[in-house]
Amino acid sequence: MDTETMILGKTFSNQSLSLSFEDNDSVSFQTKNTLYVLKGRSKYEIDNGRIIIKSPYGKKT
Repeated sequence: MDTETMILGKTFSNQSLSLSFEDNDSVSFQTKNTLYVLKGRSKYEIDNGRIIIKSPYGKKT
């Protein structure tokens, strides 16, 4: 099974960051437990099994 199939439609989270892979080229993210919550959406690519998030800009809430 390839990496894209394994992550598509899933959310991965830890104490400071949540990543939701909603479709095959974009991911939504949200910081947690920080002074300012940052939410946004970004493009990503998979290179040799590594997920590279490109230009992760978002809005402070």
